[in-house]
Amino acid sequence: MSIAKRIFLTFAIILAMFAAVGSYLYLESVTQLETTTAMESKILKSALLSEEMKLSVIQVQQWLTDMSATRGLNGLNDGMDKANEFAQLFRQQLQEMKQLNPEDEGLLQEMEHAFEAYYTIGKTMTQAYVEGGPEAGNQFMGDFDLRAEEINQDMDAFRKEKMEQITASVSNIQDSITLSNRLLIIFFICVLAVSGTIAIWLGKSINRPLRKLNQSAMLISHGKLDQPITAESNDELGQLAKVFEQMRANLHVLILGVKNTADEVAAAAEQLSAGAEQTAASSRLISDSVNEIAEGAQKQQHGSERSKISMAEMNAGIEMIAGSSSFVATHSLTMAKLAQQGDETVGLVAKQMDQIHDQSREATEVVHQLDTRTAQIEEILQAMDSITAQTQILALNAAIEAARAGEQGRGFSIVADEVRKLAGESQVSSARIASLVEEIRASMTMVVDAMMKSNQETASGMEIVREANTIFAGIRTTVDEVTDQIQEVSASAEQMTSNSNQVNEAVTVMKQVADRTLSHVQKTVDSVQTQLLSCEEVASSAGRLNREAHRLQELVSRFEV
Repeated sequence: MSIAKRIFLTFAIILAMFAAVGSYLYLESVTQLETTTAMESKILKSALLSEEMKLSVIQVQQWLTDMSATRGLNGLNDGMDKANEFAQLFRQQLQEMKQLNPEDEGLLQEMEHAFEAYYTIGKTMTQAYVEGGPEAGNQFMGDFDLRAEEINQDMDAFRKEKMEQITASVSNIQDSITLSNRLLIIFFICVLAVSGTIAIWLGKSINRPLRKLNQSAMLISHGKLDQPITAESNDELGQLAKVFEQMRANLHVLILGVKNTADEVAAAAEQLSAGAEQTAASSRLISDSVNEIAEGAQKQQHGSERSKISMAEMNAGIEMIAGSSSFVATHSLTMAKLAQQGDETVGLVAKQMDQIHDQSREATEVVHQLDTRTAQIEEILQAMDSITAQTQILALNAAIEAARAGEQGRGFSIVADEVRKLAGESQVSSARIASLVEEIRASMTMVVDAMMKSNQETASGMEIVREANTIFAGIRTTVDEVTDQIQEVSASAEQMTSNSNQVNEAVTVMKQVADRTLSHVQKTVDSVQTQLLSCEEVASSAGRLNREAHRLQELVSRFEV
């Protein structure tokens, strides 16, 4: 598998895991938001409205009872108007309740019929008290109290149902957040384990071949060409290793050829030098040494031809080295681009984590809004407690007035006792509601804490992504180091090209000297002086050739083949 495919597969796995958990958290956040919105706009409002409806029923009962007790005397004749005002308020509240809870249409319709019957009997009872006194009014008192108790029980049951729905919704939100936190912790542990394992595996699969190639390049740069390079994989690094091995083999063959050529040139230079000395020693015996000089000149010419051919082969080998170095450098740049693509992929993962973090913060703000609503509920409960206290005081005053009236006020005494009982029950219900509201606020505090933990876990995931980015930066650094080594090898090849050009120039000079030597040999018969000058030139050229041959041998000796 190529390095590009491995890197792509690695980040595809990590992105898939993040996408899966991100989608799950998004869906959970949407579900929680819908639940809290429904609880705020419908269930919570219905619970508050049911409490207001019960309060309206109590106000109707209180004003009708006051009107019955005072019989409209001494200017206390506004009871019927007040009762009718609260009855209209109850009807409005009931219509609003029907709009909020269309599924409870039947129950609310029955409650409306019960209230109308209750209100009709209450007005009849009050009218009887006003016109006929206690004897007429007491006939309706029992039925009125019974219907008042029934409608209050219906209102309490409806309110209890809505409070239970609120409790269930909060419990569902809490369970959902707990499950999301557990899954998030498990996911981050899995991502940490998978990312660590993949990073170690990917780092080893890239770093090990690069380290071996680096060591091989160091050996080649020090002239050790006798150690072959093995390719352990078929990816880009394996191809790079094969190219390195091809370059090493070409260098090995080239250096062997250069070494053999240098040995031949050195031997030819020694032979030429010996021939020149013999020619100088036998310059007085020109006629006897002409053949020997001609033979030496011919050997020199043949040696020059062989040196020229060898230098042409060496130049071709050096050009092959330069081409291989360019190919290796191209692959190194490709690896650097792949490492950069991996770095950009880690940046995309970081953006996904930021989106998850923002969604968790929005859910926290919604829970804070619910906490504000519960505070408003507490204020309403305090108002109800105040009204209940006033009701008890009024009931106590009615009982005192009934006691003063004696036997005629006995009915009012019974009504006052019932009012006190209802006020006591209302106070108990208010206390229970306050307790439930306190529990809801405690649950919301737990929800906020859970959201904060979720934000912390998201921050931890972002830190993991940053660590992965650091790992890829290390990979890019290693690729840059390998590229530098390859450039050094290319520079060495250029230096060898320069040296081979110098040797080629020396061989050309040697050939020119050989040509001149043949010319002088042909003119030896005509002039001894010309022959002596030619012998000196041959000796000088042989010395230069010998020096160049030794220099070439020194250059070749730097390589171990």
